[in-house]
Amino acid sequence: REALVWSELHLVVEGVQAAHDVIPAMRDSVHKILELDKVNASALSTLGAIAAYYDYDWVESDLLFRRAIAEAPADLNIRWRYGILYLSPVLDREEEALEASGKLVELVPLSVFNRAMRCHWLNLAGIYERAASEARAALEIENHWLIHYVMAETYAVRGIFEEALVEAEEAFRLAPWHARVLGVLAAVLTRLGRAEEASGLLTTLKSAPPFGMMLYHLLVSDIEAAADWYE
Repeated sequence: REALVWSELHLVVEGVQAAHDVIPAMRDSVHKILELDKVNASALSTLGAIAAYYDYDWVESDLLFRRAIAEAPADLNIRWRYGILYLSPVLDREEEALEASGKLVELVPLSVFNRAMRCHWLNLAGIYERAASEARAALEIENHWLIHYVMAETYAVRGIFEEALVEAEEAFRLAPWHARVLGVLAAVLTRLGRAEEASGLLTTLKSAPPFGMMLYHLLVSDIEAAADWYE
């Protein structure tokens, strides 16, 4: 049950499913787990993630993550989630997530997801060469859309739109169904003055989970519209 809950939450965070369609039932499932095991660290961290991502209740999120870490101090996944969902966005402390992402790669070196997250946090820290090296290492394991997406987003944020387009188009080839991929590709095309090509993607995005449109508006610097879609 715990694995299923986290899989569903990842689908929400990744923009595959809308949060309002998934989170209420997920929360009920986690509470049922805690009825059987009140100190279940994974369940506590799941509620911490929901408090941060869905409720915007930062005090509750911090409390739940701290309880989870107290129960399972060696669990790198919980520390990583605490870093990305609370410490970084709320306290501007990126080092914990960066450190945890590195340890997760060491723990499971063949995980493309772990390497993609490591690449993401290296990019956020401005360590671009190491991030590129991590991306290359991941692509040697599998030519996965997530790596191309992370690099496309990174190039776009840095204003390197031609290189962003190469990565975004490959991510789209591999995962044309993914809202994040559609959002970043539409944004890069718009930034390059190719609005007509972007329009078809935007039509699809409007009926997809909202994260894709939020990402699009962020990358074209329309913060107000991004906030509307985030809500």
